[in-house]
Amino acid sequence: MEQTDFSKYGKSFQEKLTYLIMTERPFADQIGEVLDINFLELKYLQVLVNKIYDYKSKYEVHPSLKIVGSILGSNLDDEDDVVAEQVREYFKQSITNIDILEDAEYVKDTALDFCRKQKLKEALDRG
Repeated sequence: MEQTDFSKYGKSFQEKLTYLIMTERPFADQIGEVLDINFLELKYLQVLVNKIYDYKSKYEVHPSLKIVGSILGSNLDDEDDVVAEQVREYFKQSITNIDILEDAEYVKDTALDFCRKQKLKEALDRG
């Protein structure tokens, strides 16, 4: 059976994808329509992406990096301590790592293509 997550693309791909969701509102809106949070294999990335989409749905606006930082500083009490620390560490590293934007177009295209194919498969399986 084909994998139904991004594991075959690796950790770096998933971290770049998360960064793009965090920083590019139009892309976040576009992929948000087809993204299943479980496509991300790493729990700390799932938590972060969930926080972003929760904020977007509550306030109908994309959170700024400052707000994301604030949310992560105060709003991870429900999470496992290790995961909460991983989320904060990833966020800190991602906003200071200029290399994270390398291959952005590839990451966007590949992630969108993957998500769309998964949604199509789901629809066909239900149909």
